[in-house]
Amino acid sequence: MKIKFLLPFFVIALIANGCFTNFQTAKTVDGTSLTVGWQRVQREDHWVDYYVFMPRFGRAARRNRFGYDIGIRAVLIYNPEKKGNPLGPTLLEDFKLQFPKNRIADLAIDTEFWGIFPMNLSVLLSRDLWGRITPYCEFEATGILLNLQWEEDWTIYMPSLIYGLELKLSRNSSIYIEGERWLREGLEKNLLFGVAFRRHISRKR
Repeated sequence: MKIKFLLPFFVIALIANGCFTNFQTAKTVDGTSLTVGWQRVQREDHWVDYYVFMPRFGRAARRNRFGYDIGIRAVLIYNPEKKGNPLGPTLLEDFKLQFPKNRIADLAIDTEFWGIFPMNLSVLLSRDLWGRITPYCEFEATGILLNLQWEEDWTIYMPSLIYGLELKLSRNSSIYIEGERWLREGLEKNLLFGVAFRRHISRKR
């Protein structure tokens, strides 16, 4: 009953804000998974669609050890404003390190790579509730690692706050809903609605 009461408020908050997001909590899990998602972002007076395909492999954190998660995010971008060639692919590698588990919440740091170049740095926080729902948030410093390499100025980056819900359908299947808000003044505020389905293909017992 608590889940049914709180879920509509979470969904309304997520739809009201947004940009590009990652579909992940702070929690790492043993084995291999596949995430397939769709996102729609408002760019000035038109929409851009992102189709996400993300295989991942990980090891779960324990109370006395770190966990890790390695993934490759393939994104197909559809932008109707680009006449003649509206489709554009993007490929990013991702590494997440979860701190040893505790009773309060799951905590992790995440790094995205553009080819061989480290690009974004994030801090993730999440907590499982009632065994069925996991609210999570992610503070992402977009471009900060790339600017340190090329610009040598750590202040040139785009900070944002990602927040979402993982809804567990079964032990091995989940649905994700996410939103994002830019935290720096002057950045364009985009509107996002994003959903994804995650399935564990192989999982240690």
